[in-house]
Amino acid sequence: MRDHIGNVLGEPGTRATKNTVKLDEFTSTPEHFVDFLQTRVKNTGQLMKPGVYSGYASNLTFLFKRHRFTPRASYTTELRDYMDGVKRLANEGRAQGEGNIYDGSRVLPWPLYKEINNWFMEDGTEAGVFGGFFSSLTVNLACRGDNTQQICIKHLMTADDCFCIPFSHEKCNQAGDDALRRLPRHIYANPLDVSTDFTHKMFHYLVLHPELIAQPNSSMLKSSNTEGATKKFNRILKKVLRDHVDPHKVPLCESKHGIPPDELTMYSFRKCAHTWLNCGSTAGPTHAAACLREGKSVGGTRDPYIAQEMASDRLTGRILAGLPINDPKFAASYPDFIPIDVLQSLQEEGVAADVYKNKKKEVDATVREVLDAIFGPDNMSAFPSIHRFLEIGLASHLHHFNKIDAMIPANGMLRRTPLFTNARVMELKDHVRIAMPWDDHYVYFAEATGLMPHHIQMNNQMRIEKKIDKLPERFEEILDERQMAGPVSLAQMQKLVDNSPVVKRLEQNVCKMSAMIESRYGNEAAAESSQRRVGSNSRAFPHPDGTLRGIPVGWDFPTGTLQSTY
Repeated sequence: MRDHIGNVLGEPGTRATKNTVKLDEFTSTPEHFVDFLQTRVKNTGQLMKPGVYSGYASNLTFLFKRHRFTPRASYTTELRDYMDGVKRLANEGRAQGEGNIYDGSRVLPWPLYKEINNWFMEDGTEAGVFGGFFSSLTVNLACRGDNTQQICIKHLMTADDCFCIPFSHEKCNQAGDDALRRLPRHIYANPLDVSTDFTHKMFHYLVLHPELIAQPNSSMLKSSNTEGATKKFNRILKKVLRDHVDPHKVPLCESKHGIPPDELTMYSFRKCAHTWLNCGSTAGPTHAAACLREGKSVGGTRDPYIAQEMASDRLTGRILAGLPINDPKFAASYPDFIPIDVLQSLQEEGVAADVYKNKKKEVDATVREVLDAIFGPDNMSAFPSIHRFLEIGLASHLHHFNKIDAMIPANGMLRRTPLFTNARVMELKDHVRIAMPWDDHYVYFAEATGLMPHHIQMNNQMRIEKKIDKLPERFEEILDERQMAGPVSLAQMQKLVDNSPVVKRLEQNVCKMSAMIESRYGNEAAAESSQRRVGSNSRAFPHPDGTLRGIPVGWDFPTGTLQSTY
């Protein structure tokens, strides 16, 4: 294609070699270009959007630069006036129903995003697992699809209680000379919602492609030579949207959410992330953090203030993971293998450090054994830096197992992997835990990041509200214990007697006297009573309880096992 264009237009900086556009005559009046724009309409005859016509003007300017052609000075001014009129007419046509008001692909609503992820999982094929992973990773990073498909295994790094992925190339930073845009983007696990949890979706994808963890320098999103990862995702997305219809054969995305399948593309997922990040709550991240995550310009004053946005980027990561920002559960930890007895940890002495350490070693050894069975020992030893994510991914899978098992079809590809066929996997499910910062067993997790102070305050407020809700019941109990006129009721008298120290001492003395009498006279009375039970035709046999029992004369106890004797 480049050679063909070069043959027609000539080398840059020269005139066209073949009969194309005579730039001198073409720029004699702007009406030549306006006549060309009038032919640029849709197949329906409707006008295009104003931005499309501006794009044609930009192409014309590029043509001038390519051939180093400078039009007369008044041409640029006259063309600008014409372009203002063209865009005004196009905008009026759009306002009167010609085309769509919005630009580009439609914004994907967050509820539909969760449904689509569930549909990907219910598909059960490798394409469904690929679609769920691509979707959740793109939304969590709030990036373009081209950036998602360039991510390599080695780009995924562990960062305290989350993971992070840096970008070296973006549309707004193609040369890679802006260090601020290369700051890593933090992504979090979501133990509360299986549809938006990124960790188990990536783990499932790696289970189907175990060779990827031994290839840290290659892209983790596999695609064919003729089809890129983004095109593959768009194809899978269209199929899933058209397969899920209502009783009237109308796609659910259109009948339930009002968006036709043709208006949802890969760009819709990036817009979904941007909308959810900035419109979910007024207690969201700062302007600078949102722009950095979205790959947008903050302005020339961002450099002195950008250092403080690392914490806000972690808050951004929790929001895009789908954690509820208006709920204390926003502080939920990642799932992990914590082999403790939760009830024992609540006791005053807690769990001994050496006991936990030894148990943790046993569980970690089993986890490594399971991961070796899933990915292979050679692949596991090729890139050890991925081990921590694989542990969290396996824990996330087991944490969501009941819902995952209900969604994956019987012939799903994941059911053929050791993840479902290896019995040792389910043995680890009892050791999977999550925690909140205010839980006693939170000491076994990494310190929570990306939180705002109001989440801790909300939890304390909810505790106070629960105690307040119990007060009316307690008031009723106290009032029931007393008579209306004021005298002590029978229930109150019984409680006073039971708790009286005098009554307790009297009870102890009575118990002591009873024990003395029984020890002195009890054995003689028992012996006399047992002697009466032995008749003249019986032989006395001393029973282990201290009494004599009568047995027939000349009869002996049989020997052998208890079952044979019976």
